Amino acid sequence: MLTLDNILLVLGTLVGWPALVALAIDILKQFKIVTDDNAGKWNLGFQLAGFVLVAVLSGFFPQVDIPGWDALLLKYVTIAAYVVGLLIEITAAKGFHALYKKALGPNKSMISYSAWYSNDPTF
Repeated sequence: MLTLDNILLVLGTLVGWPALVALAIDILKQFKIVTDDNAGKWNLGFQLAGFVLVAVLSGFFPQVDIPGWDALLLKYVTIAAYVVGLLIEITAAKGFHALYKKALGPNKSMISYSAWYSNDPTF
């Protein structure tokens, strides 16, 4: 029987959904869609959507293994988090390199293969 207690019990055991929400909010922050001021509202909206999804699945499709799907979702979110982290590192490295070149000048480099092994006297 579908009761609020049953829905909350299922929601309380989910791990993949909150991880997906956190990752989605972090990605949206990177694109300046979500700010620190409104991140709580976004979180509330995503969690409410999860509540509705669990209620609909529990009420109309009780044969669906929600914890099983959540465990699978957690695996995908973990992989996605690694990919997003890699992309952020690549972007940060590119930005750091641009800052580094601006600070040292266009023809200067402290750590570079071409700087150490170049015949150019400006190095």
